[in-house]
Amino acid sequence: MNISIMKSDQLHQAVELSDRIFLKQPEQPSMGVSFPPIFSPGISHSYGAWDQDKLVSFMGFVPFSIQTRGARLNIYSIGSVCTDPDYRGQRLAGSLLEQCIRHGEASGASLILISGGRSLYTRAGSRLFGRAFRFRLDLGSIDPLRAVTGKQVRIRAMQPQDLFHLQRLMEQREAGYVTTASELNKLLDASAYSNVIR
Repeated sequence: MNISIMKSDQLHQAVELSDRIFLKQPEQPSMGVSFPPIFSPGISHSYGAWDQDKLVSFMGFVPFSIQTRGARLNIYSIGSVCTDPDYRGQRLAGSLLEQCIRHGEASGASLILISGGRSLYTRAGSRLFGRAFRFRLDLGSIDPLRAVTGKQVRIRAMQPQDLFHLQRLMEQREAGYVTTASELNKLLDASAYSNVIR
């Protein structure tokens, strides 16, 4: 078994493996569409385990910057971790995680963010941190928003012309990912979260 950093021209195999493992409904878009930071061509930071020319395990590893209380941190995010069912139980994901941790340390990253609390991550020293909130805006939200803000509130679908305003709102948060308007546009269009929860 060979473990190596993925090359840009190998990422299509990672998309195929991820689609086979994660897509459960025919209407779900490909992981390559939903998660462009992991699967788009460019300098790859992701790792794969190979049985000769066949990719059998994959760990997406994506560099980001986050800003919190005036500090800017270089971080990595892990995603689309998958192993072909015929190759499970060989500690491939653990070996990929070790490579990613070494890669992050060599890059000077401050953190590695992982969504999920699988034993694969907790055995490596990961800690649960933070909370996720889900918000829903609908017509019933208008009056409570008006009461809280004291402003006229109108709810409508986002338009392409709203992108810069949305980016400015995101930059005003106390903590968050640092992203350009172009990156934000790609992420919004990918609809990753809504694709995952179907």
